[in-house]
Amino acid sequence: MPAGPVSSVAGVVNEPQFVERESVQSVSVGENEMLLMPGVVPRLMRTPGTIAHVGRSIGADTDVILADLLGASPEALKEWREVGII
Repeated sequence: MPAGPVSSVAGVVNEPQFVERESVQSVSVGENEMLLMPGVVPRLMRTPGTIAHVGRSIGADTDVILADLLGASPEALKEWREVGII
């Protein structure tokens, strides 16, 4: 049975091999805010991948999902915001 040490997240982020291979990358997600993300795999020499963006912000699609996909009215969305549901 294979066995080995289990690293913490901090251990992996600071592991020299992961740092050298850029397996974990620091990506800007806003003004003065960085996010650690897994690096691009596979690492190709002639066409290396890059992280272009980290995705949309949390809640960016709430109105589209509730209104367009589930049929909630603008009045309902307004009321839900006022009472803190969304």
